[in-house]
Amino acid sequence: MFLTLPPDVLTLAGVMILLLAGLVVFAFLQWRHGKRQLLFQVVMHVRERLDIVLDDLETLPGNPASYARVEEEQQRIIRSYVDLCAQQFHWHFIGLVDEVVWRVWAREMTRNLQHPAIRVAWREELSKEAYFEPQFRQFMNTKTG
Repeated sequence: MFLTLPPDVLTLAGVMILLLAGLVVFAFLQWRHGKRQLLFQVVMHVRERLDIVLDDLETLPGNPASYARVEEEQQRIIRSYVDLCAQQFHWHFIGLVDEVVWRVWAREMTRNLQHPAIRVAWREELSKEAYFEPQFRQFMNTKTG
């Protein structure tokens, strides 16, 4: 009733199973390495942009009466920072960055989003932009309250 196979066939089957398992492990390690490389590139991109934008944020007016009264260059700075926040949020939302990185980013965003010029810009103008994800809008509304 039971099928008996010659030892050579069993040995060949064992070798094939080991090779297949090795390929699966290799593919997983390559995928994980690729994901780490991508995360590194994302973090470096954010760091490069933040270095520029954070210096620019220091030039924003302390308490503007309205977004319309903020100078055009300063509006560009605010928009650039909010767009960077949206990118960071999106990368976290899709799982590209882990919780540790996200907590660091979110803490920095929370601090910067308290700037009066950014809060006014979000409430009066930027929150109406169609390309922001609903989850990001909710995040921003809670942070700029």
